[in-house]
Amino acid sequence: MNKLYTTLLSLIAVSVLHAQSPGGVNTNLSMWIKADATSTLATSGSNLNSWTYANNPANVFTTISGTQPTVTPNAINFLPVVTFNGLQFMTGPSGAGAPIAAGAHEYSIFAVWNSTVGVGGANQRVWCERPNNGTAVDNNFDGAALWVYAGGATYGDQPEISPFTTGVAGPGGNVLTYAPNTVYVSQINLTANNTNDLTLVDQSNLASGGGTISTDPNGQALTNRVLNDGLNIIGARSTAGDEPFYGSLAELIVYNGPVTTAARSQIFSYLSLKYGIATKANIVNSAGTTVWDATANSAYNNFVFGLAQDNAAGLLTTQSNSLSTAGVSGAGNLVLSGPGSLTDGGYMIVGSNNAGFSEITSNLPSMASGSKRVSNQWLVQNTGSVGAVTVAFNTTGLSLTGTTASDFRLLVDNDGDGDFTTGTQNINGAASYDGTTVTFTGVNFTAAPKTVMTIISGASASTPLPVTWASFTGVLSNGNVNLNWTVGANENASYYQVQRSADGANFTTIGKVSNIADVITYGYVDESPLDGANYYRILETDLDGKSIYSKVISVTVKGAFTVNLLNNPILANKQDAEVEIAASNSGNASIEVYSLSGTRVASLMTTVSASTNRISIPLASAPAGAYIVKVQVGDVTKTLRVVKL
Repeated sequence: MNKLYTTLLSLIAVSVLHAQSPGGVNTNLSMWIKADATSTLATSGSNLNSWTYANNPANVFTTISGTQPTVTPNAINFLPVVTFNGLQFMTGPSGAGAPIAAGAHEYSIFAVWNSTVGVGGANQRVWCERPNNGTAVDNNFDGAALWVYAGGATYGDQPEISPFTTGVAGPGGNVLTYAPNTVYVSQINLTANNTNDLTLVDQSNLASGGGTISTDPNGQALTNRVLNDGLNIIGARSTAGDEPFYGSLAELIVYNGPVTTAARSQIFSYLSLKYGIATKANIVNSAGTTVWDATANSAYNNFVFGLAQDNAAGLLTTQSNSLSTAGVSGAGNLVLSGPGSLTDGGYMIVGSNNAGFSEITSNLPSMASGSKRVSNQWLVQNTGSVGAVTVAFNTTGLSLTGTTASDFRLLVDNDGDGDFTTGTQNINGAASYDGTTVTFTGVNFTAAPKTVMTIISGASASTPLPVTWASFTGVLSNGNVNLNWTVGANENASYYQVQRSADGANFTTIGKVSNIADVITYGYVDESPLDGANYYRILETDLDGKSIYSKVISVTVKGAFTVNLLNNPILANKQDAEVEIAASNSGNASIEVYSLSGTRVASLMTTVSASTNRISIPLASAPAGAYIVKVQVGDVTKTLRVVKL
């Protein structure tokens, strides 16, 4: 006789904390402040009272002189900055708490900043570490800084020694060029060498490896350059307020040691994507894996920007455009936003072929015959899960045919070769056009890792409008995933393919539903979902072969399993029901048997392994008839019907 068990189950929730660092580079990270870390900005109105380190909440910058700097929202790529007007500065931990150790000969400074001072204007310090002597006089070769030499139209480091432009310009001239009101993503990287010890990098020379110069005109940097840790200050050179900063700081990162070339690529990738600052270089994730290859994508390696979530890199960008085209008349600025299923490791990166925005009638699919399109094309590269997005195209300064939303389409070439006359294409109708910006919602670029898009700016009367997606949902019910979608304008639709993915990037078709005239709501049940995350999308195909994807949704299934009755009906000489449970994870299983009237006639608690398990359910005392078998493993429950003869 089988023994019946009653077990009390307890669930323990474990929180996994993801350590974050800029671009995933944590070695020697000593200071990290960023204006978008709103939880660490103690503000009064828009005034900044204190600024807490993102990597160490025990360390804080405070305002100690003059008025307070201000937090300016939506300043760079929809992100805030901290703005200084030359009257404020902030001091942080110094001495043993300073970001760079006293006497150090190696460090690296990264920053995203801009200044309003015109060329020929006064010198400025965005940030520096140096003696706390309260004066503007110091010739001891002991300072580290992000120094703006507006008079020489350049910027870099400032080691405080004659001729005082050491650390900025080399024998061949300026390494980096300064221009007012320009946003820079910069690196100052010092290494332990007597000569050629300083590398200066920003978006203008990252792809070529930066420029290397010497900080000591006498070639004895290891002897003469001895860093002092008395002061850690933003917005001025000293507590006397000299060399004040006029401009904005979005992010400042300091490493107490040099940063390798590979690590530099990770940090610049993080900063350039976050702030929409194109660098012409490869973009890599926090693991150092390339997610945008500048060489392979050379034809489209212009104005590169994108959406991304990379937890280890501290990166979450859900709205983005290229800083080079934002607000520029005639630039055809493109904004991506609202990713439908962005998860850790998901990147959607866009680059332009910079072909301009004159209207052409060539390179269009036959279904768009007679239409006009802009000559510019954009390559969209996906890594991981991002999902459907909203695409907004700014028409300011462009001479286009379209005057209403119905005149515009977003055309996507699914094979990514940029030839819209071959392969398959998706056409997306515009959701709105306000005379300045045409907006497309629910745009899906996941047909392939690389797709190419363009804008139809004057759609012909014969250019079809695709089916519109009103809604798409997925609900977990008794171990199954119930999918439901509602469409509009489906007169030309033929069928819907249900596609599923485990990673949000690689999809396979698991079902097909035919379109029915005058029916706009459809459903499909996935009876064998994957354990963990399940990503779903619908591919609608028209009668003429044109197709369009829905957005991507996700449903998480914990403890997925399948169950089968091996003997149904149960013969009179066989008193037990034989059940086979194929579980993806080991755990506790609860099995209950009910009569059709709702009376429980048997129950069993057991354990199952992450494999195929065969279990007998005792029904010796049960009379002949029909029964319902209820099987629960983890949070998932499934029911079957069994008959005993």
